[in-house]
Amino acid sequence: MQDILFSRKQYQAVVTRLDEMKDDVTSIKLKSNKEKEYLDNFDLMQLLHVSYRTVQRWRRSGNLPYRKIGKKFYYKADFVMDLCKLGPEPWVEIEQPPPTDTAIENGDQEITCKRCPLFLMLNL
Repeated sequence: MQDILFSRKQYQAVVTRLDEMKDDVTSIKLKSNKEKEYLDNFDLMQLLHVSYRTVQRWRRSGNLPYRKIGKKFYYKADFVMDLCKLGPEPWVEIEQPPPTDTAIENGDQEITCKRCPLFLMLNL
């Protein structure tokens, strides 16, 4: 491998050119993102890992605004991404009553079915 020596002026020219290339790449990325302002059903289902029926239910309930062009549905990508950032609504947890004490101990279980084969074999 050979070492390449640059003068300060040449070095500044290379750095300037690299900055220009970086700006070009950034602008291309921004343009490509603007083209993808809307998601269709397939893209939305893949992004959120949901079924077609789930997306349809969200549309009908009004939770997912859409635009219909012809026979296809489109959803605003910004809105969908904002929903993902918000996260799901918190679940309401119902407190379960504590288990009542029973006379059954040491893992024994009471047989409640008189027709159970085990019950018949033991003649209980």
